[in-house]
Amino acid sequence: MQNTYIHIGYPKCASTYLQDEIFPQLGNYSHIVRAPNAEKYYPFHVDFSPERFREYVQKHIQNPRPDQDHLLVSFEDWCELLFQEFADALRFSRKLKRESYDFNNTRVLDNLKLAYPDAHIIIIIREQISWINSRYKMLYRGATTFMSIDDVLKHPLTGYDQLIELAQARFGKDNVTVIPFERIRSDKSAFIRSITSLVNPEQNIVVSDKAVNIAPALQRTVEFNRIKTKVRMFLDRTHLRILYGPFRLISLLTLAPLFWLKYKNSPCPDPCVTLPESLKKQIEATNRNIERLTGLNLKALKYL
Repeated sequence: MQNTYIHIGYPKCASTYLQDEIFPQLGNYSHIVRAPNAEKYYPFHVDFSPERFREYVQKHIQNPRPDQDHLLVSFEDWCELLFQEFADALRFSRKLKRESYDFNNTRVLDNLKLAYPDAHIIIIIREQISWINSRYKMLYRGATTFMSIDDVLKHPLTGYDQLIELAQARFGKDNVTVIPFERIRSDKSAFIRSITSLVNPEQNIVVSDKAVNIAPALQRTVEFNRIKTKVRMFLDRTHLRILYGPFRLISLLTLAPLFWLKYKNSPCPDPCVTLPESLKKQIEATNRNIERLTGLNLKALKYL
């Protein structure tokens, strides 16, 4: 019988590094993160078919290892994204219809349970303010959000604890592993082994220091890219995408120098994340519940 391990989130928690550098070494790894949107977001689909999803998983297997009895699947977006704007931006950027895709923890876990009832679920969490900062910067740089960080914080969804609790209820407490992202900073090898040892404790893993998924650091680059993305999105909506090529060339000759003069070598600033008191209390309650569910000491890791 094949043992299935499913890494379901969260994004901005070393997911790309694990998917590109670590998980392929284990073999029998479904790199479904590179699949078309309709396939990798299928666990949110309201008309989910477990047979079809298993076909999608098998379609993207890397490094088949017939001698091993495990299957590893990883996609960091199989979870709610803590705030409504983050979920809406994801749906918009991936062009997923609201009537077909139900972005909530219950839906995705129920569907994963149908497809792989005996799976072991892996969840990586990150201190919430750091996570909000990282997620917002990613969306800002990609021009997929135009809200201020303060406006984003007005619409919280469920916390990490709900995902963990639902996963434990469906797959069993012993089949849900929760790992704080912060451990990668103190001991990268130990962080990686805490995941890979679940799948194949005997596999010798090469711990790479390769940087992946690096965002532009300079504000002039970020702001210039945002303008280009806004124009491209407008041309897509108005069916005038053919004009993007000429615009891009003209913008390189005219706008790029203006952005250089305005921002020079200034780094892209971090958003100022100031939690409303009600949200701070909600996050504190979330973290105490995670500690109860998992035995983790989140206060020691600087969580609220």
